[in-house]
Amino acid sequence: MKAKQNQIAQRAYELFLARKNQSSDHLADWYQAEKEIVGTTTKKTAVKKTTKKVRS
Repeated sequence: MKAKQNQIAQRAYELFLARKNQSSDHLADWYQAEKEIVGTTTKKTAVKKTTKKVRS
């Protein structure tokens, strides 16, 4: 798990550098890196959890 996080962090930093250090949303870089490395993002997972239908 820790190794994956390090890979994601490294890739997010590479994405930041690719834009020549222009300010941006650091979470967008993280989500993009996570998607490339893991194939999914925690953002998607968070959205799924919050959009579950509520039964009456």
